[in-house]
Amino acid sequence: MIMIATFPRCGSHLLRSYLMQRYKLEPSDIKKTHKMVLESQLPKISIARNPFEAISSMMAMTIEFFPERNILDIFKENRDDYIAFYKYLLRRFDGIIFSYDALLSVPNTVMFHIENEIGLNRKNNNFLTATATADRKENRHVISSKNLQSMEISKKFLEKEDLSECFWLYKQVLNKVII
Repeated sequence: MIMIATFPRCGSHLLRSYLMQRYKLEPSDIKKTHKMVLESQLPKISIARNPFEAISSMMAMTIEFFPERNILDIFKENRDDYIAFYKYLLRRFDGIIFSYDALLSVPNTVMFHIENEIGLNRKNNNFLTATATADRKENRHVISSKNLQSMEISKKFLEKEDLSECFWLYKQVLNKVII
């Protein structure tokens, strides 16, 4: 069993899909969480994503499904959660971390590093494909927020906000990534 612990909107669905395609893993073998995992013997994986992209994506999804919520409150909640999670990655996370960009651009290399670090048994060398449907809205969740109308609103709002602490933490976490 493997634990994927990420800030929301950082590629945990995509990573899970790739792990199941490449290795002898079932959905029940991969536990995903957006919480800070302190007490677990499971091998842990996390993904570092640019705060502007991660927070704007989370904001867009929240605005989409909870239009009655105040955008400033949504921003503050997500910014504070991002800061807390990235401090956790820096100080307490005892797993492997790689970048969101690597997951998108060189997924086979990411899988190779995970395989070597965790010791997984390969079932194939097939080309990895994103299997989740990006546009499907399910249980107030979407795989990708790129096409949501609220993404434009989210990004315009976020451009005016101070994310300096988030970017500082992100850069520090990037120093710990495998790839």
